[in-house]
Amino acid sequence: GGSVRADRDRDAMRLTALAILASLRPCAPSGADHILREGTLQPGAVAAPPRLVFVHIPRAAGGSSMNAAPSVLPKGTTLLGSAESAAWSRLTRERLGAGGGLVTMLRFPLSLALSQFLYCKFQLRRRKGRGRFPNRDPGRPRAPTGGLDEWAAHFPADTSYGCYDPTNVQYRFVAGNGNARGAGGVAARMTIDKAVKFLDDEFYFVGLVELHAESLCALTHATTGRVPAHCGCGVDAPARRATHGKIRKLQNVTAAGLAPAQRDALARITAKDLVLYARALLSFERRVADVRARTGVSLVCDGKFDALWATTLEYACAGAAAHATRRVLHGSDRRCS
Repeated sequence: GGSVRADRDRDAMRLTALAILASLRPCAPSGADHILREGTLQPGAVAAPPRLVFVHIPRAAGGSSMNAAPSVLPKGTTLLGSAESAAWSRLTRERLGAGGGLVTMLRFPLSLALSQFLYCKFQLRRRKGRGRFPNRDPGRPRAPTGGLDEWAAHFPADTSYGCYDPTNVQYRFVAGNGNARGAGGVAARMTIDKAVKFLDDEFYFVGLVELHAESLCALTHATTGRVPAHCGCGVDAPARRATHGKIRKLQNVTAAGLAPAQRDALARITAKDLVLYARALLSFERRVADVRARTGVSLVCDGKFDALWATTLEYACAGAAAHATRRVLHGSDRRCS
């Protein structure tokens, strides 16, 4: 009894120290990343890692995913966030320890970049109240996306208006040790092919924001070997949606609604992210097929993958991302036209 309490006290002190370390970073994230969440499901035949660290990419359903952890993970498995730092940051590696596993959610890169712009414009920068942030287009009426053209054209850059830097942020989080507010933290020798290998080999689980509920069901299967009763296409159950801190008045502002030139501008600064997202989409499609083969349950309804592929390949198969995308899709049924 005493030794168990001592171990718990040491763990609590260690978590407190790590939280303080993370809080020293400018614009530190909320305390959600520092809550140790414990699984509540009965363990299954699968030996789940004792510790999971959620690599929290800002605006990619991090809060929703971490909050859901107790109800989708087995007893004996805990989850902590990375405090909006990358997979190879000191904080993430400290929290991971030996025998732990990395999990994350990737988001369609154009949607992620737009969400980061909107959050910076309407939330973070407004709260901080310092410096100038692009907020309107000269000669045009005010609009939620006012300033987006100037913001996207600014990157890549050494500064990010004191907020998120969208330049290949998911690539930086998979392959680097930095955070979302600066483009640094990725080794000069890093390549997109190495980053894809990291995504394949170093992450225990990768879900998709666009299939958030289905991803959480797949995570339960990965850690227990079972599919919850509320999962599966056609099951009448309350939807578990990714919120990623939505601002109500901006819920209808989507990447699909942007002008073609604006979408192209966001694709330009997220070319590596598009390659990683294509790989994550392919891997998740294969995972869903495996779950169906093992359990008979279709986690994703017909047509959803095709719709995601149509949007993804439109941009991942064009411009700077095209050659790498063809490589990551090689040997699959999905390919660039």
